Amino acid sequence: MPIDFKSLRREQTFALIYDLMTGQAEADAVESDLTHMIKNEFEEGEECAKLYHRSYRVRVKLSGQLDRNAEGENPDVMEIVDCYEEMQRILCRQAFLYGCRIGGEEQ
Repeated sequence: MPIDFKSLRREQTFALIYDLMTGQAEADAVESDLTHMIKNEFEEGEECAKLYHRSYRVRVKLSGQLDRNAEGENPDVMEIVDCYEEMQRILCRQAFLYGCRIGGEEQ
């Protein structure tokens, strides 16, 4: 059965859109008429993918310099990455909620 975005609560809608945009969910796996409008911003060639690859290269370089870890998994560096990813999610969620309010779609 296709997902009706209007029937989802805002939190569920945000989570689904965010997961589609970040590539954590595949549009083909979600049955909805709206998924064609939601682009994976981390697909090759997209700006987010380019930025991710840049930050990954620096993460590996820093990890190597800090503890000779070629995998880019230095715990302190990873803590910074995790914090920035969570900040991104919070800001995206707030922007989504502001858009709902401004658009008059309060539930």
